[in-house]
Amino acid sequence: MTMDLRFAVLGPLRGWRGEEPLDLGRPQQQALLALLLLRQGRALSDEAIVDGLWGQAPPARPTHAMRILVSRLRPVLEPDGSPWKVLTTVSGGYALRLPPGALDAAVFEERVEAADKARAAGELSRARDLLSEALALWSGVPLLGLPGPQAEAHRARLTERRLLALEHRLELDLELGRHQRLVAELTSLSEEFPLRERLRGLLMLALYRSGRQAEALAVHAATRVLLADELGVDPGPDLTALHQAILRADPALAAPVQAPARTAPAQLPADVVDFTGRQALVGELTGLLHEGASLVISSVSGIGGVGKTALAVHVAHLVRDRYPDGQLYVDLRGVEAAPLAPAAVLAAFLRALGVSGDSIPEDLEERAALYRTTLANLRMLVVLDNAADADQVRPLLPGATASGVVITSRARLIGLNADRMIDLAALTSGEALELFTRIVGTARVAAERQAAEQVVAACACLPLAVRIAASRLAARPGWTIASLVVRLADQRRRLAELRTGDLAMEATFSLGYGQLDVGQARAFRLLAVPDGDDFSVAAAAAVLDLEDWAAEDLCESLADAGLLEAPSPGRYRYHDLLKLYARGLPEQDRDAALHRLVDFYLATARSAQSVLEPDALSTARQSPTVSPGLAFAGHPAVEGWLDAEVANLFHTTLQAASDPAVADLLYVLLYVARVHLRWEQIRQIAQTIAQAAAERGDRRSHGLARTAVAAMLIFQRSLNEGVEEGTAALALGRAMDDPVIVVENLQVLGAAAMIRRDYEAAIGHLTEALPLHRELGDVAGVGAALGILSRACLALDRQDEAVDLARQGVKLVRETRRSRDLGTRLYDLGIVLHGVGRCDEAAEAWAESLTRHRAAGDRLMEGGALFRLAECHLAAGLFDEARVRAEEAVAVNVEIDAAWEQARALTTLGKALSLLDQEESGRARLREALEIFERLDVPEAEDVRAMLWQSVGSRGPAPLST
Repeated sequence: MTMDLRFAVLGPLRGWRGEEPLDLGRPQQQALLALLLLRQGRALSDEAIVDGLWGQAPPARPTHAMRILVSRLRPVLEPDGSPWKVLTTVSGGYALRLPPGALDAAVFEERVEAADKARAAGELSRARDLLSEALALWSGVPLLGLPGPQAEAHRARLTERRLLALEHRLELDLELGRHQRLVAELTSLSEEFPLRERLRGLLMLALYRSGRQAEALAVHAATRVLLADELGVDPGPDLTALHQAILRADPALAAPVQAPARTAPAQLPADVVDFTGRQALVGELTGLLHEGASLVISSVSGIGGVGKTALAVHVAHLVRDRYPDGQLYVDLRGVEAAPLAPAAVLAAFLRALGVSGDSIPEDLEERAALYRTTLANLRMLVVLDNAADADQVRPLLPGATASGVVITSRARLIGLNADRMIDLAALTSGEALELFTRIVGTARVAAERQAAEQVVAACACLPLAVRIAASRLAARPGWTIASLVVRLADQRRRLAELRTGDLAMEATFSLGYGQLDVGQARAFRLLAVPDGDDFSVAAAAAVLDLEDWAAEDLCESLADAGLLEAPSPGRYRYHDLLKLYARGLPEQDRDAALHRLVDFYLATARSAQSVLEPDALSTARQSPTVSPGLAFAGHPAVEGWLDAEVANLFHTTLQAASDPAVADLLYVLLYVARVHLRWEQIRQIAQTIAQAAAERGDRRSHGLARTAVAAMLIFQRSLNEGVEEGTAALALGRAMDDPVIVVENLQVLGAAAMIRRDYEAAIGHLTEALPLHRELGDVAGVGAALGILSRACLALDRQDEAVDLARQGVKLVRETRRSRDLGTRLYDLGIVLHGVGRCDEAAEAWAESLTRHRAAGDRLMEGGALFRLAECHLAAGLFDEARVRAEEAVAVNVEIDAAWEQARALTTLGKALSLLDQEESGRARLREALEIFERLDVPEAEDVRAMLWQSVGSRGPAPLST
């Protein structure tokens, strides 16, 4: 956009769009840009451009050449999609349209002009600083390296403007009594510009005022000789008059007498001696406050105890030398029942600035105007701590001065046009531990480092909480750090333990909570009920029983008040300690709120299932929901929701284990979120739900939960426990005549029988399951049963039947366009084809399976397909290809913690390495596989053990490590 464009000509020509540098092209194109820039919006004719670029030696077709340069320059200034016209065509020429401040030369002139006005008004310090800022814009020879007569003319003009501004700044330094510090700079400049008499005169005056009269006279003598040798002239009248005045010690040459300095207010509280961390933020804020003569407001917001005041005061101390006229500080008491009135603060500030009490107006606006007037020519730092809102702060802001402002508030101060607004977060764990160590002592922490880390974690890295915990230990040298860990372990008592002297986390949080209205307070209490790490607007609406827009308004108001964090658009979270505080407040609607969340998640999960698997068994015979849940336009929308919510979904199923609807939720999630599953976590949740359902006599939920437990145990290859659970759940399903529970457990038991290599039992279970799947309209279940049946038939050497069943499964799901299921059925087909010796066809099936599972994000099946392809390459004698695929499979299964699958891939990798003459590495991989298989107590252990014994060969058997 145009407003993002900036250009520099006070040195080599440069340009930026935002922070990105522009490629300005070749020198001739840059010269054209420079000509247009230095017109500062005024048009330049074609003839003037040609003359400025080529002078007396134009090309054969100068206008054509010029327009080629224009055509190349235009996309630099106006990239595709830009709505702004920068390079405009006018009658007979061109002009650039840039916003104010986009050209450094224009900014330079503005600051020089402002300095002239300040000097005329007697504001010498301000004039001197404005000139310093103008000169700081220079970065070398203007338009360095650009061709053309006009570039040379501009180069000379700009260089002269710089020297004039520099001389004026040096004159002001002398008027301000800074003669001694100027001598070195003026000596260097006089050597750089030996024929510039004004610089020589300033050097003579600085030397004279520094008590170095002889050296001042020597400068004049050297100048006279230089001018005679170089130009054949004598020094001018100004330099001659100065020489005479020095000879007679004219009193008019004496340094100006400075008026007695007024007492500058220095109201900053003491700096925090153990301030820790936040180096990048401190650097950024000090940089802002060092930038110059523009008003800087650095607004810092955040929850109570996050360290806003400590940061503000620390930064203020670091930059106070930048504000020689003093520092004003006030605690505005923004979270107390009666925050300070702006009028009272203004009165106190004005008195500190030397305004007598009887001169302070009664009217707020008049006080604010007098305050701004008093600060108009001062460089003052104002720290407004603990502000209630923008209305309290606004009258306390200086006007257009060189003063800086730092504001802290728990609330977001909207509408202040701050240079930087910061939502301050807790410390990092490393920073929090460093703060803890500084207070407790290095030796003590070194002796119990793990306990110290646990204390810091219990404090959620909140600076005030860490300080309180550390201070308690520092005051009790007989306590161990571990003893404090025990005290903080009970979440119900943690906030009560975080109290020492007049510091208490609970009291700090209470101040913020006390500012809420009834609706905000209810939302603050109820949104803390779920165990999840964060929550969406839709989830908040379910918990609060409100429309989405109303829930979002409440969440935003809590975030503005510093009681919620908003890490991304539409999502919110509590700080851990603040959540404990909210949960400790009285609230009657907690159970109902949690049930509403379960109901919302169940409805949304079913909606997701209807997109992923429209006829899935998990939607059969389930009770209706009150919430309609979210709707999804397609697979990407479902995956996006799952990525954001899967952790919260499982937190909620565990927390709400006693809710009758939660078994249905878990059951749907086993389908919808299977690529996100962590088997051990789901098994523990399912066991908790099963126990709760049994205690309340809910047979259906009990059966569903035990089915999930059985499935997870089988996935983890805990076969004995899995078969026991599946058999019990099957009995429950038969007793209730619940076909869903029956068919799911038949499928689970069939899978377990396959793993145990009891193929007849597997066929029995799946043959019974197949018609039930069909009766329920469960296409995915039919396909899964056909796939496992085909592999069982293959194991029993019923090859034709095996191939037919596998192809039936593929055909069924391909017709329904179920990509994820199709990948699994192709996986089964590949196993069968490979088993009957049709390796090329098997490789094709597994390759397509791999592609589909990767697209679906199914890491478990991705690892399986990689393993099968490795086996296929191995059988074909492609040992290196087998090694690569097996290594990929191992990496995937390690990542998802799939132990049995990892061991299978390690087995193949071991075989491939051995066949590549890397026998020791191969045996090492086989030993890793054997260790896993033995731990899981599965038949594959015998296979690997046999491979290892066989590989010993003539060397004789050797003991194997398991």
